[in-house]
Amino acid sequence: MPPFATAAVLAACLLASLPAEGFNPMGTIAATWSGQDNPVPGAFSVCAIQATALYVECLGTSHNNSLPPKEKEFLALSGGGLFTCGLDYGSHFLVCWGIITVPDTFQQVSYTSVASGGDHVCALRGDNSNVDCWGNIDQPPPKLAFASLISGKGFSCGLTREGSAICWGGLRQDVAQPVNQTFRAIFAGSSNVCGVTSLGDLGCWGGDDHGQSRPPVGFKFLAIAGGLYHTCGIRADDRRVLCWGNNEHKQLSAPLDVPFSAIAAGDFYTCGVRLDRAMQVLCWGNSVVYPHEASFNVSPAPCVSACGRDEYQFDQLSLPCPVLRDKVCLACSQCLHMQEISACGASADRMCGFGTSTTGSARSYQRQLRRRLALVLILVAVILALGFAVICAYLCLRRKEDDRQDAGKKEIPATRNENDFSAAPRVVAMSPLELEVATGYYSDEMVLGKGAFGAVYKGVLENGQAVAIKRAIISNNRYFAVFIFLREFLYLRLVN
Repeated sequence: MPPFATAAVLAACLLASLPAEGFNPMGTIAATWSGQDNPVPGAFSVCAIQATALYVECLGTSHNNSLPPKEKEFLALSGGGLFTCGLDYGSHFLVCWGIITVPDTFQQVSYTSVASGGDHVCALRGDNSNVDCWGNIDQPPPKLAFASLISGKGFSCGLTREGSAICWGGLRQDVAQPVNQTFRAIFAGSSNVCGVTSLGDLGCWGGDDHGQSRPPVGFKFLAIAGGLYHTCGIRADDRRVLCWGNNEHKQLSAPLDVPFSAIAAGDFYTCGVRLDRAMQVLCWGNSVVYPHEASFNVSPAPCVSACGRDEYQFDQLSLPCPVLRDKVCLACSQCLHMQEISACGASADRMCGFGTSTTGSARSYQRQLRRRLALVLILVAVILALGFAVICAYLCLRRKEDDRQDAGKKEIPATRNENDFSAAPRVVAMSPLELEVATGYYSDEMVLGKGAFGAVYKGVLENGQAVAIKRAIISNNRYFAVFIFLREFLYLRLVN
């Protein structure tokens, strides 16, 4: 489409009402800002680049026909106040839609970076790294070569190749910029700036009336997105999102246990590209309910010719770029409170874990895991064996105790007054009086025989049963007498 036709289409598609604003570095997802302190619940405005096709799709409720050109491939996007800008994938020419368009003098210029602010745009030329700005913004400092740009409400900043952040315009000074600090990347909110060092440490400065420039301590970050009064960051260890600042509209309610590859903040909401579920968009804050039924996947990062330092190539087979030599690159994760198992490589992210060997290799880590698993199995086997032995001992003791209780419950008949002697024990306990009555008071007529240690009498019980009764003679040799008595008693008990 010719430049003048593009400008005509964009002019006809100006917003009739207020969408949203997100001050973020360029990426595959961009949010815009409404400029209202009391937004309509559920209102949001996000544009994202389709994976592989690189066409731009815009989502939400506040676009009002201000949409990007169809079937145009984009490299990256940047959202501002009531407008969005993007770089053409092939030419890197700049295209904007909304209340701000590209001046004629800049329409045929190739840019490497674009930063959309509240009501202005700054872009970094690809030929000489100079900065072009238009809209309500001061001009940047002269004779400075920048590597990237960001913009907020009324200000912009550039990151030099040496890592220094230099800002111009009306950036508030609630929190002073760190002195002599270099950064790997910088990010802007509506009124504040945050910089991430090469180690993932985060420093924020500028506006802080809602705590948006006070990030939580003890965390490292890969990327930042700032809204009107809140800030969110992708954690470097697990790529989950952590937010801080104002939470009046639930801006801090980032989903738990969801990794993201990119995020973009509107005024009272944030949206991100999921890294775990087909690269779908997920939003939170301002009662935004999204995704609906997503019809496309979002590229996790722009297609570039080569990955940079501390980056790895995302799966090229599942996500090819239109130009085969181009790659989708993601920042390497960092190990926080863990040890490195394997380094970040050309096509694989860094792996972290607990208790790994000093070499940090994946193979040694697997050996450690196998050893620990073997120890656990041995320990479990010992515990099971001990438990089995304890159970067996308990059952044996319980059985002996039951046997003793059963033996104690057996009744020995106290007298001969039993109705059925055939079923009774052969040993019957009788009192001396009963013995005398049964033997006729040891009558000589009842004597069956005599021995050295006493006489055997015939006895007749009350039921008529005849029994033999041994009456022992007390001897001086008591133990021998007892022995003889017991022997004879054993013989007698064998007699029916």
